[in-house]
Amino acid sequence: NLTLVVLVFISFCANAQIKKGTFLVGGQISAGKEERSNYNPSYPIPQLNPNIQNDEYKYVNVGISIGKAIKDNRVIGFNFNTANFNESFFYNSTETSLSKNNRNDAGIFYRAYKKIGKDIYLFGETNALVRFGKTRYNRTTSINNSTVKETGASLSFTPGFAYAISKKFHIELTMQNLVAVQYAT
Repeated sequence: NLTLVVLVFISFCANAQIKKGTFLVGGQISAGKEERSNYNPSYPIPQLNPNIQNDEYKYVNVGISIGKAIKDNRVIGFNFNTANFNESFFYNSTETSLSKNNRNDAGIFYRAYKKIGKDIYLFGETNALVRFGKTRYNRTTSINNSTVKETGASLSFTPGFAYAISKKFHIELTMQNLVAVQYAT
């Protein structure tokens, strides 16, 4: 309900700057890596050999959006995102746990704009997505390796600011999924 109220409010306040018939093509890419090393001589219980843990987390996320202005300041379109996450855990040089996650999202979006200054715009975007994913877990000292498949859907609201560098190129700053409802199995 909050998402709908905010979207309606933005829709009534918007001024024309994205003309009907204009195409929107956008995308995002992000990647990162994090490494941690912990030395806990008494965790979880005091032990003769200290618990040394090294963790590594890597991810890559790529998304694309394609839309068309159906009215001035109103864009409807399609989103596609793909993400890969890898985690590695090493314990006392004897146990290794690896997980690999692949996830794909596809859906539609609706976006409304409001001009708030010279070349600066406020927008609100509602997304409806379906998700398909798979995570594989592998452990060196276990025969209980597993694969988990995920299917789900989400509805979310993302507010943001856009700055028009030129008539055909905007840079955006968003608060991804400020409000979101998800279901997954």
